[in-house]
Amino acid sequence: MNRVILGLLVLVALFPAGCKKATPKELFQVAENRSMQADRVLDSLRAAGGDVNALLQPVIDAYETVVKEYPESQEAEHSLHSIATILNNGMRQPEKAVVAYKRYVEVFPNGPQAANAMFLTGFIYNNELHNLDSARAAYGRFLNRFPQSELASSALFELQNLGKSPEELFPQGSPQEEPPATAHQKHKSRLPAGSKTL
Repeated sequence: MNRVILGLLVLVALFPAGCKKATPKELFQVAENRSMQADRVLDSLRAAGGDVNALLQPVIDAYETVVKEYPESQEAEHSLHSIATILNNGMRQPEKAVVAYKRYVEVFPNGPQAANAMFLTGFIYNNELHNLDSARAAYGRFLNRFPQSELASSALFELQNLGKSPEELFPQGSPQEEPPATAHQKHKSRLPAGSKTL
């Protein structure tokens, strides 16, 4: 028997006719379900000193499957932002979160979360990693690209106060003017539909 025909027969045997590829919505729903399950136990696990990363890595893997299988889909866009959110808020890995937010902007530069992702890159550099040069550059890129964003006033406030402690910003005894809403507050309100803040 011809080797080509034999090879085709093997492929047909491995992939039965009834087996179909999952749609982007189906894959995304699997990831969302894992995210919701993890969200239910995350705080308890963290309080007990449990391995949060082991809980959340399968959620990230499920979102990565969406991105790999359907890279240009709306579900991939939501998945990339969710991955960054989990790394930032759930796993509390700011270095990896910055990489993930940058990846989102690179893949979906006009995505609905692009402004949010660019702002959070600067916010993490400033407030988590204390890398003032990178924060300054990130906020500058954000303001050049999204000067009309609702986050622009927060970015300007952050830029003007890079490296200052809360005590320096609001000395005791002085009238305290409320700063623009924090990135965390803005971030929660700007998550894609169905996403969790993990």
